[in-house]
Amino acid sequence: MSRKNNWFNIGWNKNTLVIFIFAVALILRFFLSLYNRQANDNHVEVVSWIVDKRTLPVKEDCWECSQPKIYYLLNAAIMTAFHVNDPIQRIIAAQMFNFVLSAFFLVFAWLFIRNQNFSFRTKILAFSVVAFNPCLTGINVQATNDTLEILAGTMTIYFADLFFKRWKTVHLIGMTLSVILACITKGSGLSLLLGLLIVYSANFLIQPKQKLKFLVISSATFIVALMISVPFAGGYYDNYKKYNNPFINNISQKDPPPEFFHETFTGRPGITSIVHGYFTFRIVDMIQQPYINNDDTGYPLHRTSLWSQLYGRTFFLHFDQFPGTWASTDKKVLLVGKILLVLGLVPLGIFLFGCYHACRDILRFIIKKNKSGMIENLSWMHFVFIVSCLLFIVKYTYDYRDFATMKSIFVFPVLLSVISLFMHGFEKIKFRLLQNIFSVLVVCLVLISIIDILFLTNQLKDWAGKFELNKY
Repeated sequence: MSRKNNWFNIGWNKNTLVIFIFAVALILRFFLSLYNRQANDNHVEVVSWIVDKRTLPVKEDCWECSQPKIYYLLNAAIMTAFHVNDPIQRIIAAQMFNFVLSAFFLVFAWLFIRNQNFSFRTKILAFSVVAFNPCLTGINVQATNDTLEILAGTMTIYFADLFFKRWKTVHLIGMTLSVILACITKGSGLSLLLGLLIVYSANFLIQPKQKLKFLVISSATFIVALMISVPFAGGYYDNYKKYNNPFINNISQKDPPPEFFHETFTGRPGITSIVHGYFTFRIVDMIQQPYINNDDTGYPLHRTSLWSQLYGRTFFLHFDQFPGTWASTDKKVLLVGKILLVLGLVPLGIFLFGCYHACRDILRFIIKKNKSGMIENLSWMHFVFIVSCLLFIVKYTYDYRDFATMKSIFVFPVLLSVISLFMHGFEKIKFRLLQNIFSVLVVCLVLISIIDILFLTNQLKDWAGKFELNKY
């Protein structure tokens, strides 16, 4: 074992360390799944409608009834098979289903990380950041369709990474089925499809002539499979016929577009202007008040900054102060939040450094026609997935300006691409001392993230008892 990796492997072999991280991450998720009783939105209502009424609800029937139905049908089948009728038991059952999905997510995340050509230290840091991310852990234990969407996105990128490296049919099949699942789970899955179409198109420009025939056949198969499945299984065709819009949601209408400089307000302020919303990162304001509120006035300035909201909601589990049982302004909890928001700048900076190198590879191709660099290094592909995802978020928050649309969970389906560029950025750091310092800071981030998760677990355990008492 090299000296470079000894820093992380004192008393541990590599497999033991990976299994330990995997096990602890699952244990944390299990108890949160067991104790939690609330979610950001009531998705169990849709499941109960299907189970109790034996019909598929439409947009007008409930708040989340406009969503594609695959997640709800899977849960309804489980609850019907096991005769789960109690409302709280249905919540727990849906959360346990997501707990199982989160285990598959962690497996695919590690398989992807393991396949990359980086040092073990870089890989274990990346896996730890993913496994113990507070917001990801939190959404994995809520009874929503987000975890299935995140798993589908993860599988899409996992198989895409293999396919565009090895060009095997089995990986094409895995990529196609995964992106179909993403598109029929949530409308946001279409951003993954956009990313794949761009990557496919780019490969027609960079691959040698002998691969063009396979590219044409595989891309045609890919597109046909999507066309005959997604519009119908995702409900988009029915939505178009009924509402003249395939991409309906639970918000009645779009907000007026924000102005560039001048702030205008609709509903609960989120995007108040293009400059305030998309060209700010209010780290000082976040550290001063590491949480948001739901009020129309008296809100922190960072609530009107998209990148601040994505950052804060990613690294601090109590940043949203929602759902109600998750809210806490305890001084110890907020201190943990402030530390996390400071330490989170380290992986963010490393990720942006990786983005810089990915952009540089793309520019080299455009200017110097360096095809071999694009073929050998797929960091540009992961950059495309991230940009596609962020474009969706910008468009969504531009159309629906309430701060609640600024959700970091929209980024998590492309989390493998984020972590890929994080690993690229870390490996590009040339100074060993700087790598060691950043490693220590990332480990500190992970450990304090676990404390944040444990705070919420203890909090929800108390609430779970109150919910049980209210039944009688």
